[in-house]
Amino acid sequence: NRLGDGTFAGYSHATLTINLLAMGEPLADSQREAEAGIDFVRRFRFGLVGDMISTVLRRIKTLRGLTPEFGSFDDTEFDEGRFEQQLAEDPGVSVLAFGYWLGKLQARFLAGAYVSAVAAAVNAHRFVPPLGSFSEQADYQLYAALARAALCHGGADAERPRHKEALAAHHRQLQEWAENCPDNFEDRAALVGAEIARLEGREVEAERLYEHAIRSARDRGFVASLVPDIAALSASHPVYAVDTITDPGRSTQSTPVRDGADFAAWLAEVLGGLRLSGLHLVGLSYGGWLALNSVERGFVERAA
Repeated sequence: NRLGDGTFAGYSHATLTINLLAMGEPLADSQREAEAGIDFVRRFRFGLVGDMISTVLRRIKTLRGLTPEFGSFDDTEFDEGRFEQQLAEDPGVSVLAFGYWLGKLQARFLAGAYVSAVAAAVNAHRFVPPLGSFSEQADYQLYAALARAALCHGGADAERPRHKEALAAHHRQLQEWAENCPDNFEDRAALVGAEIARLEGREVEAERLYEHAIRSARDRGFVASLVPDIAALSASHPVYAVDTITDPGRSTQSTPVRDGADFAAWLAEVLGGLRLSGLHLVGLSYGGWLALNSVERGFVERAA
């Protein structure tokens, strides 16, 4: 027809929304694209494609804090229980089901609801597409592994062997992919390896792997991959991600910064305002220099 291939356009909207989220584009931009896609497919009555985009929109909204409870998709427009019942009654929507449970796994993990995250991972596993998007499959392996790792540390004792076994399996899969395509999977494999090392008490190895995961993600432009890094670290320690002065962000520079001593004084002021009794400074590139500069100049005395 004169509008072109409507089915192709509908699926393109869904794919674009998924890719924007995976690439770490601003959530507000991803939300606008998702809402435009839903409006388009509704005009053509593409219910399945509309539901695919809607599940991504649910994830975006909770990440933006636009749902009543962070990590939950429920609001006045969406009911998790009702939607999950619809999925259970229609076995022909496996792609939709996988996307939904993957999104719920990610949201629940980031909210610290690890038991619910693992339950979502179990459901997602039933629908993993053999030839689907590798980015989504990689996200499934990563977030399922991190949720299992969290429960190995703080879950019920009787369940820990099962979580450790599943964690090892996720790690093996990520390692296999990383060996064949390090650009796409190395950061994820390193992060899960760091979690395993932490659980086994290999602290030096864990720190090395955490740093490797962060460096790999940043070097390859996977900024969104830093989110689970921070989430994993925050499972056992409070994490403060500070916007540095002289860079875009929310830190306001009120006086000139002339040399390394001024940078160190700024960081000491920030840490003093946080009233921390002990801390680990973690940084990469410019951030790594700021941390080391402050310690060498004696401005930071509480670093562990």
